[in-house]
Amino acid sequence: MSYNATQFVFYVNLLIIWYFLFVNLCYVLLLATSIPDIFRRFRESSLGNIDFFVGSSAMPPVTALLPAYNEADNIVNTVQSLLKTNYQNLQVIVINDGSEDETMLLLMKSFDLVKIFPIIANKIETTAPVRNYYVSQTYPNLTVIDKDHSGKSDSLNIGINACATPLFLTIDGDTLLEKDAISMLVYSMLSQPHTIAEGGAIYILNGCTVKDGELLERKMSSSPLVAMQICEYLRAFIFGRTGWKPFKGPLILSGALTLFERQAVIDAGGYVQGAPGEDMEVVVSLHERMRANKFPYRIGYSFSSAAWTHVPTDMNALWGQRDRWHRGLIDSLMRHKKMFFNPRFGTTGLLTYPFQFLAEFMGPIVEFIGYISVIIAMYYNIIDWQFAILFFIVTWGFATIITLGTTLISMISFNKYKRLRDMFVLLLLVIFESFGYRQVLSLCRVVASFRYLLRSVI
Repeated sequence: MSYNATQFVFYVNLLIIWYFLFVNLCYVLLLATSIPDIFRRFRESSLGNIDFFVGSSAMPPVTALLPAYNEADNIVNTVQSLLKTNYQNLQVIVINDGSEDETMLLLMKSFDLVKIFPIIANKIETTAPVRNYYVSQTYPNLTVIDKDHSGKSDSLNIGINACATPLFLTIDGDTLLEKDAISMLVYSMLSQPHTIAEGGAIYILNGCTVKDGELLERKMSSSPLVAMQICEYLRAFIFGRTGWKPFKGPLILSGALTLFERQAVIDAGGYVQGAPGEDMEVVVSLHERMRANKFPYRIGYSFSSAAWTHVPTDMNALWGQRDRWHRGLIDSLMRHKKMFFNPRFGTTGLLTYPFQFLAEFMGPIVEFIGYISVIIAMYYNIIDWQFAILFFIVTWGFATIITLGTTLISMISFNKYKRLRDMFVLLLLVIFESFGYRQVLSLCRVVASFRYLLRSVI
């Protein structure tokens, strides 16, 4: 290899090192900013009588929106978990998105549904016709909407139109709520002024024991692939959500457990049709609208509110999920690109959005370039071992330390995995997560990025 080529590789390597040092220091800062809030919420939930406060029927009514497409394996348990929460003033709306399996049949049989003919005001434009509306004779607060298949965004918009409460909750069809999950979300939302959205923590249901919508035993799955995802979820939901609270909140909240102010979502136009990441898109839209109009607002996250969801159990399913998630992230960033380093949008435009773009979107691409650079340097026998060691430290080392920190914080606060064996395995997984698993997901996100960008150009 020529001298110029060698110099080029050297400077590329130098840029990669500085990039990852900057990004990982930002991650450490987010972890540090999340710690006070996590322990504050832990003290409130463990010492305060929150259940007495939010268990009152005088609390604001909430409607849980549950879009379901081919969820026959999980839908009954999910609805039962909603009906068994300790929040008194709760309505439940299930939107069957034209399922081709027995989802609708199971709902009919399990909850004794009868047809009704309500008058619904279309506050948000929808695309799919509604076939029928049903109400349960056993649970008067349960409504089921049967509609043609049109996707999750359209289903949620139909649910919002049918919702008659000032607050609504989104939940996925394969998710179980802890009994106090809604109570904790409402408490967190009401405890801070101008809150328009409040997200909750998501844990992995695979491996747990469930009966009639109740989580009887929390334990880690014996599958290494599933267990690896636990590390990711802890990392994402501790500093990836909580750390952004001082800056008016994160850009991403999970659709599996998020409480919204209904009017704020309606004013923002509801869920965007065809968006691959509808959960992120609606939150970014809320940020943009509130910032652009200089409205006082807060988008929060409550680590004390928890739901449990199923995750992929094989690599093909995991690849497909992460591909969709990453394309959803890029799509939302592109739709709201005017926020990028725009002081008009405050800290969201100057900090939160740029970080998502530079770290979450560009990070996998830069990391992949780093791997290629190391391979090329080894092939031509010009490997700079100092760079190689630094590269692995700033990618694998920092990630391991950050994940270890989030895991320890979780264990000494809202520890969901009570078995000593599970905690020991979790700490071991933190160390080995960066060897193979991280690289596969990095490649997945790189492929998703090029797929999205090529389709945009073509």
